[in-house]
Amino acid sequence: NIFGVWQEHRGLGLYDGMGHTANLVHTLFLWLLSVAIPANLLRYTFHFLMHFLGGIGAYTLLRRIANKKTAALGGALFYLFNLTTIQMFYTPLEAFSVHFAALPWLAWSLLAYLKGGSHRHLLAFFMIAFLATPQFFIPTLLLPVGILLAALSIASLGKPTTIIIKRITVAAMGFLLVNAFWLLPYLYGLPRNAPVIQEAKINQMSSDEVFARNQAFGGLSDVLRLRGFPLDFEDVGANGESIYLMAPWRVFLTQPVVALGSWTLVTLTLIGLLVIGTNRLVVGFAISFFVGLVFLGSDTPILKDIFEWLRTTLP
Repeated sequence: NIFGVWQEHRGLGLYDGMGHTANLVHTLFLWLLSVAIPANLLRYTFHFLMHFLGGIGAYTLLRRIANKKTAALGGALFYLFNLTTIQMFYTPLEAFSVHFAALPWLAWSLLAYLKGGSHRHLLAFFMIAFLATPQFFIPTLLLPVGILLAALSIASLGKPTTIIIKRITVAAMGFLLVNAFWLLPYLYGLPRNAPVIQEAKINQMSSDEVFARNQAFGGLSDVLRLRGFPLDFEDVGANGESIYLMAPWRVFLTQPVVALGSWTLVTLTLIGLLVIGTNRLVVGFAISFFVGLVFLGSDTPILKDIFEWLRTTLP
């Protein structure tokens, strides 16, 4: 990880096109765990721990916003066990698991600092940001994190004051500095690596397929009900036949009572946005919510045309 910018094991060596250096915290943490946990259980332990910490973070965040234990518990349970989370942890990748655990804690610590301005909350934000750096093994995860933090910062402005603007600036600069050890090498190599990634055979072979898989679940109905293309993942069964990886879930989701339940959750979400839409903090999360709808809705009228134009216009 320390020398991860140069990937010497790839061919004759190449400049890292991902964020291998960002894995430093993850590697050190697994090393510490290995003192007490057998090697064959390390990965399972890590993923379950990230799932647990994400739930605790969601509860802590919602307690700050709603100040009601029941509401916070309900929201945390939804964060832990909604269909998107299930799909993500069904075939887990460390970067996404850390991302799941980090989002609520980053939001909680940022909001606490912006409201109170205490050095303790600022330090907590920086510490959480550093511990969450393994998510940036996939550098593009900086986009959803950045959108969330920026949306919460904008929502916290209210009537802009010098104090709030200063706090937002300090938090933003600190976040970038904490991530500089992987971000600066990545940005330095980006002009050279971007064309290589574009021309890579694996990208040429998979890009259209991945877009088509996303588009198959890009309708408003699927997006609102949190259905993604992992539901269509195939695997090889015990007898060599092709099976759906999430076959039990595909059957479960076709049941009328489950379909009714999913639409009930959608309805509650939309009603909730309307009822508490005047809360500035909720506006920040609502911005992230709608940005997510835009990016996921690749088969939704109007959005579909925009995506098609972007794909044919931009490299």
